[in-house]
Amino acid sequence: MPEVERKTRGDAINTYPKFVKKKWGADGYNACKEASGIQGELKTGTYYPDEMMVNVYKWIHDKKGDQGLLEAGRFIPANLGVIGWLARFGTPEMIIKRVQKNFGEIYTFGRGEVDVSKPDVSVVQFYDIYAGPERCLVWKGIFEGFISITKRQGYVEKTKCAGKGDPCCEYIVYWNKSS
Repeated sequence: MPEVERKTRGDAINTYPKFVKKKWGADGYNACKEASGIQGELKTGTYYPDEMMVNVYKWIHDKKGDQGLLEAGRFIPANLGVIGWLARFGTPEMIIKRVQKNFGEIYTFGRGEVDVSKPDVSVVQFYDIYAGPERCLVWKGIFEGFISITKRQGYVEKTKCAGKGDPCCEYIVYWNKSS
């Protein structure tokens, strides 16, 4: 079977340099884009090499460490249009199911699966998407961001990692529990 070209939608990539600009100003924004190989604004609906996204993650990590990546992830839900709106007014099940649907629109590779069969717990599994620990931290931050904007008192646990030999990266989102 031929290797699937790893591409990510431009508007998804653009969100992270926008986070950098908001957090660290125009100089950080320009440095991030340059280090990531991004020239100009990437087009909405157009797919670009996933390496650009990975390079943005690595730039944020090099400058601000794990906490910088988690913060970048938390920024996403509040700035995702329909998903951000749903997160404020929808149920956790609606939000997580939307993540699964949007996954296939954002990436040309991998797949996301969700299980919302238990009350107040969502299990999210990503297959064939691992590109380093930076992406894992961003996804954890994204799920933490959903918890935050839904005004819940939950937490996120990463229980499997493709980078450590597991078949997928797995996150368990506890919507109403303390860690």
